Amino acid sequence: MATTKKFDQSTGYRSKSFLCIPLLNYSDEVIGVLQLINAKNDAGEVIAFSKDVQRTIEALASQAAVAIDN
Repeated sequence: MATTKKFDQSTGYRSKSFLCIPLLNYSDEVIGVLQLINAKNDAGEVIAFSKDVQRTIEALASQAAVAIDN
């Protein structure tokens, strides 16, 4: 399994900020993970993911989990 460091080395990418949200089914079992890497501001600089973005992605993850579970 490739690690983030190995991935970055092999692709030339630089992973700095992460947002990982579990995909939970109706029984609250983890059936997957939605991971976003490197949020950027308007200037293109990598920044931390904001709380607003996190809430939006959590809603998306919830819908994705329902779709997968169905």
